[in-house]
Amino acid sequence: MNYKALGERVRKSRKEMKLSQVNLASQIEISTSFLGHIERGTRKASLETIVRLANALHVGMDALLIDSLGEALHFQPITVEEWSMIIDILKRYTSIPI
Repeated sequence: MNYKALGERVRKSRKEMKLSQVNLASQIEISTSFLGHIERGTRKASLETIVRLANALHVGMDALLIDSLGEALHFQPITVEEWSMIIDILKRYTSIPI
C-alpha cells in the first residue's frame, strides 16, 4: 500500500473540511503527532483508524484508499476471521446496518 498517497488524501480531505490536525486527531482519538505521520505517509494507519478518518471526514473508505493502492493491488482471499474483524470494526464505527 502507498501510505504517502493515503496521507495526501487524508490531508486534502481534512483541509477541505477546514479542520486542523489538532481538531481531527481529537475527534478520532489519536495524537496530533500520529495524524501528522499518517498525512506524511511515515506511519501506517490501522483499519480502525482509517474507518474513523473516513467517518470524521465524511468520505467513503474507498475515497481515502483508492489512490493509495496503485501498483500494489494484489487480491488475496480473505479468511473468515478477517471478515469477522472487518464487520466488527464497521459495526462499531459506522452507522451502516450489517
